[in-house]
Amino acid sequence: MKIFQSYQNFLTEQLSKTSKFDGRFLLLVILILYFLPILFTSKFFTYYPDSWSDSYLIYPLVSKMLPPFADMRVITAGAECIRLGYDVLIKNPCDPWHRPMNYPQIWAILANWGLNQSHTVALGILCGLLFFALTFVTIKRLNYVESLLYALVLCSPSVMLTVERGNNDLIIFIILALSLLAIKGRNLIQRSLGYILILFAAILKLYPIFALISCLKEKRRNFFLIFLALVISFGIYVIGNLESLYLVSKATPRSTFLAYGIKVLFNVFLLELSNFSIIVFKQGFIKFFQIVMLIIFNITIFIVILKAYDLAKNEEEFHQQESEWETNQIDVFRIGASIYLGSYLIGNNWDYRLIFLLFTIPQILAWIKSRNCFAKISGLALVGIILTTWISYDTYRFFYLDEIINWLLFLFYVYTLILTLPKWLKSYMYLQPRDLEASS
Repeated sequence: MKIFQSYQNFLTEQLSKTSKFDGRFLLLVILILYFLPILFTSKFFTYYPDSWSDSYLIYPLVSKMLPPFADMRVITAGAECIRLGYDVLIKNPCDPWHRPMNYPQIWAILANWGLNQSHTVALGILCGLLFFALTFVTIKRLNYVESLLYALVLCSPSVMLTVERGNNDLIIFIILALSLLAIKGRNLIQRSLGYILILFAAILKLYPIFALISCLKEKRRNFFLIFLALVISFGIYVIGNLESLYLVSKATPRSTFLAYGIKVLFNVFLLELSNFSIIVFKQGFIKFFQIVMLIIFNITIFIVILKAYDLAKNEEEFHQQESEWETNQIDVFRIGASIYLGSYLIGNNWDYRLIFLLFTIPQILAWIKSRNCFAKISGLALVGIILTTWISYDTYRFFYLDEIINWLLFLFYVYTLILTLPKWLKSYMYLQPRDLEASS
């Protein structure tokens, strides 16, 4: 306990310090030093030797693939095959690894623009640059300690895996970062543009629909109008594309390696249990155990959410004013937290998606510095974010530790999202029987 308190005091003290120069310059220098070996080895992204995949100086601890920007190549190769007449959701022979293009059909529009694999590297570099640039815009001014903490996350294997692959989660991150700039606008029309950008991101990749929780910054009436309009629009899109979205889901690999989500632990337990069942029991018992495990995991999720709700409700009794939460960065926090929670509940997600935790860090740092009720738990959450973005590279050694951290982060984000909801919404959630009688 004393060690934790000492860590908390040290972290709060260091984060509260001001620096003469913006710490983002230090962060930029660290990123440049990280990419220098990559630039020189690839001759500024024009040549990739065989040694690229084995070098410890190139994307350290990242599982590398050649040709470069492998995930971006799914899109560019898919565009080539579409022009050749293939249904790339089923078969994509233009891709070097023959992977189906597991993205919604809207991505097929790029085939009409003449996109091909020769554009892969340029697109990968562009998306990477925009990702880092908009991250810098989102985090604003930093002191030196804050910049080092951001460097730990940005240079982590999980985040750099996204950059190395040129995964299209970078594109989603860019769109959501742009939506945040619009959401901060003073008039409703400008903010509505931000919400429409979130809807566009959801059409591209589905899971960003969870980020519509950012509409909670609006007044009650405007929230319902905007939220319902966008959710209904998204629902119409999904219903109209059910067949292709099923193929996308079918083509999407669901791994327990370099992954997070509720089904990761479930799949590992299920595999071990199935292997045990085959040895000890008859074949018919395996399905029974699968059902039992599924029920156990659903109950576990329910208990975690209920516990977060209970913690938030109890905390609410001691803090009656929203200003006490110090939610000056709550818009960006809600987008990052909602995507993490939503994707966690959906199932297995590649660690690419951990990049959206970057959206939650500004508010977490603000809570630590404010010394409010979130300070201690935010300090632990920050450690959890750094650890999960680093140790997940070695799934076999750190699997259970990584899973524990992600479950605790899930609890943290549910708890903080509930506690920072608008008062009008919390009045519904915390409604007591006597309140119901009074309102009837």
